Amino acid sequence: MAAVSLSDGRTLLATTGGDATVRLRDPVTGKPVGESLTGHTRPVDAVAAVPLPDGRTLLTTGGGDHRCACGTQSPRRSSCW
Repeated sequence: MAAVSLSDGRTLLATTGGDATVRLRDPVTGKPVGESLTGHTRPVDAVAAVPLPDGRTLLTTGGGDHRCACGTQSPRRSSCW
């Protein structure tokens, strides 16, 4: 789990799971916000939020033998290796 600061001032939680996705959640309600971040083919074990100089946030995730990175503004556009 990682805290994700968005450019609009909100802070969300990025959570991982056994279903090979990462979800952004409201820290008060626990409800998902937006679409799940996809691209992994195995359970996701780790997530980290990296603030970029232009105000955007990059999420880096890992699971098994692969890693992915995506921006919080376009979660379906992930790059995995």
